[in-house]
Amino acid sequence: MHDTPLAVVTGSGRGIGQAIAERLADDGMRLIIADIDDDTARQTAERMTASGRTAHGIGLDVASPESVARAVAETTDRFGPIRVLVNNAGIVSNTPWEDTGLDEWNTVLAINLTGTMLMTHAVLPVMRDAGCGRVINIVSLAGRNGGVSVGPAYAASKAGVIGLTRHYAGKVARDGITVNAVAPGTTATAMASRFTPEQMAAINDSIPVGRLGRVDEIAAAVSYFAGPHAGFTTGAVLDVNGGMHFA
Repeated sequence: MHDTPLAVVTGSGRGIGQAIAERLADDGMRLIIADIDDDTARQTAERMTASGRTAHGIGLDVASPESVARAVAETTDRFGPIRVLVNNAGIVSNTPWEDTGLDEWNTVLAINLTGTMLMTHAVLPVMRDAGCGRVINIVSLAGRNGGVSVGPAYAASKAGVIGLTRHYAGKVARDGITVNAVAPGTTATAMASRFTPEQMAAINDSIPVGRLGRVDEIAAAVSYFAGPHAGFTTGAVLDVNGGMHFA
């Protein structure tokens, strides 16, 4: 048996997910770096291991039930029960509603919303058996206010995850499991570089603190929900957005 908690962070080969994984490792957890890009996952895990952290990389497609089932089974068989799950894997879509087709809609929801459901459903029984667990979903300001420069598929997917967060929180609280969400505003990552200069100008103008978020600021919020002081907090959505709420 392992005394050190095991955390799985999806989409953690780079960006916000990588920052979250590094922060949780610094908090004393063993990390599973799960990413659809196998090589990126393993390279990130190797860099973390080289820096003194404990991490293992695996390939994972959160939109595939088979991939999710295999990854969770292999993880628990090799490393023990999963104590923390961070549903971070996702894609952005900034296609205007007039141009959003069904294929794009289905792809975004399959990864952002259905992927969160599949991972959560796979891991909750493991946590229930252990009598404890933390699930943290990475949502978005767009799921709160409809978004500034994102498309309807992205906004709807993240709003859906907020609904899932509150649903699960009420269902598993008596099992010693908390389910919360972190809702970043626009954060300085490679994903943000997909916005046009005009879209970025509109985003910056709308943020009261006058800058994009940093990945370490998002990771710090996740660290709270994953830690020992958040046992009485469940169903919460923590906004980390520089003051850009519903205005």
